[in-house]
Amino acid sequence: LVIYLHGMGSTYLEPFVNADAEPIAKQICDNRPTIIFASLSYGRAFSWGNDAAISDISQNIRELMQRYPVNNIVIMGSSMGGCTALSYTTLAPDDIKAKIIGAVSSEGAGDLTQLYKETDAKSIPNALTNAFGGTPDTVPLYYLKHSFLHNLDKVNGNMRFAIISATKDVIVPPRFQKDVIS
Repeated sequence: LVIYLHGMGSTYLEPFVNADAEPIAKQICDNRPTIIFASLSYGRAFSWGNDAAISDISQNIRELMQRYPVNNIVIMGSSMGGCTALSYTTLAPDDIKAKIIGAVSSEGAGDLTQLYKETDAKSIPNALTNAFGGTPDTVPLYYLKHSFLHNLDKVNGNMRFAIISATKDVIVPPRFQKDVIS
């Protein structure tokens, strides 16, 4: 089961459309016809993997697991979805986490407080504040709970990670991906 999490302001349709190339969902499914590919509409467009989004993701995965035989799960996403894919590997309920074998994070960040404070995109702090109900100064534990790098001890030791980075990105700068790799 491949779970795709869309970027901020996008929708679950993100992996199915691409103006410049063949969509990622088609590429994956053409190469691995036994894969179940699901792109989730997880909460609001600007959820940043808040508690409601994590609950929606878990509910959708459980529904798919009831319908199909699922032995392994890969979580993937881009930008906000990349951040959420990383954090989901630490926040997933135990029954789902036991099946997660990997995560693919494209242009994600592992520390949402750092992203809030250092992004050049003015929309990101507002979106994070809206999603988490406050700033890192007013709800610091919430940001820590949803930041991958602060929860590495909760990662299943059998998981593998692919971190994809752009050479330049004003929303989630490439140095954030380097931090995750480190």
